Amino acid sequence: MTEPTEPTSPAIPSPDDDRVAVLAAYLRANEGRFTDEALARAARAAGYSDAELAAARGLAAPSWQAADRTIDAGPKKNNAVVAAVAIGYVIVLYVAISTSASASSDLSGTVGLVGLLLGVVGWAVLRNQEPSIAQGLGCGVVLAVMIPVVVIVVIVGICVVTGTYPTGG
Repeated sequence: MTEPTEPTSPAIPSPDDDRVAVLAAYLRANEGRFTDEALARAARAAGYSDAELAAARGLAAPSWQAADRTIDAGPKKNNAVVAAVAIGYVIVLYVAISTSASASSDLSGTVGLVGLLLGVVGWAVLRNQEPSIAQGLGCGVVLAVMIPVVVIVVIVGICVVTGTYPTGG
């Protein structure tokens, strides 16, 4: 049993109606399978002129009207990686801050700021090459800043509701 093989050159459909539309459909169907030069060479060999080829390329070009065409949105993001990186970043940052706080409170502030800056720089560097990791770092930075803010707001809310206010002295 032999397996089907790819054709060695693109096959041109026989033009019955609109030659440019037929050629455009051919270009769309074979896009990515053959180089533009090979497609143009096969079209010329089938009797298409350069003007017809240019018009067909214009029709075959991706547009917002072509519902059957998918536009490459770039690298895909993996949400599991995003979540894992964000959670891991927050945990590592908080552990580093807590560990450095045992040595010095000034050192813990420095470690926190450097950790946040490294997260922002990591996001900026990786956002085009590794979008999942970059988004995870970005979300981790936001979480690392927002978790203490939310905790403080909740504590203040509890104090307001219970009627206990801290006194200055």
